[in-house]
Amino acid sequence: MVRGHAWRCRAALLLASALAACTDPQVGGPAGVTEAPAYELALLRASVNAERHVVVTFTVRKEGAGVGVTDLLALRASFALATLATDPVSGLAAWRSLSLTGAALRRLPLGGPGTPPPSILTGTRQPGAEQAAGSQLTDLGDGTFAFTFATQLPLDADPARTLRVGAWLGAVTGTDTTSAILDFVPSGGALAGRATALDARCDACHGRLTAHGGYRRGLKLCLVCHTIDLADPDTVDPAAVGRALGAVPASRSVVAGSPATTVLAQRRGTAAAVSWSLSPAGGTLSGASDASVAYTPPASVGAATAVT
Repeated sequence: MVRGHAWRCRAALLLASALAACTDPQVGGPAGVTEAPAYELALLRASVNAERHVVVTFTVRKEGAGVGVTDLLALRASFALATLATDPVSGLAAWRSLSLTGAALRRLPLGGPGTPPPSILTGTRQPGAEQAAGSQLTDLGDGTFAFTFATQLPLDADPARTLRVGAWLGAVTGTDTTSAILDFVPSGGALAGRATALDARCDACHGRLTAHGGYRRGLKLCLVCHTIDLADPDTVDPAAVGRALGAVPASRSVVAGSPATTVLAQRRGTAAAVSWSLSPAGGTLSGASDASVAYTPPASVGAATAVT
């Protein structure tokens, strides 16, 4: 776990019961989601302006009537952008994100193992999205708006390459009409395609396939963010951002009044300093910054207590 610029590992101990340390967070649905009937988001067209920003024209309607800009902002409309590039290892067409608003990475081999040095990115960020702000919107009337991406295309961006805009409403219950994608070519040429899988094939086993709390729908939308730029922390792919910090043991039960127990920090791919903290205050730690720490439980407790 990162706090500021230091690594901070939480070694959790449950006095007289069980200990749980450095566990993964449990991810739930999006905060503030409300039931909202018959919202419809449609992407109409997109272009690149003179400052190399993509501008997309879209509509949002509720039960057939266009929404106003105040309502649109409350709907948390978000936009992501990708370009159809080439995988540096396989040579196949592959989507690359142009909305790099996520976590910073020190190093990312775009094609995983075997990525040639020119395609190993350094100091890059993970794919993300832009939530529409008032300064990025132009109200064209009757529920129609123009959204201008803050992201600027690179100077060497090829205008003949296919770009994809993905959009979704993040504050309503997701339906088939609350997310959308639009492919376009800035120069006006023919669209290129890359069908990695089909929605119908996914749905045959999984039913209606949705993600991120249910308000994103469709594999084509997934591929706007889940690109070759995206490092997956749940794999051992060398291109992935491995969990660089763990604790040994990962869990332990201790008894109040017992001797100190030692927890060792396990680092991978980093030499960053490890900081330790205790919450709530129950017992003591032998230090605040070291490769290991000794935890001494309190002399007594009134009931089984979880200490992180």
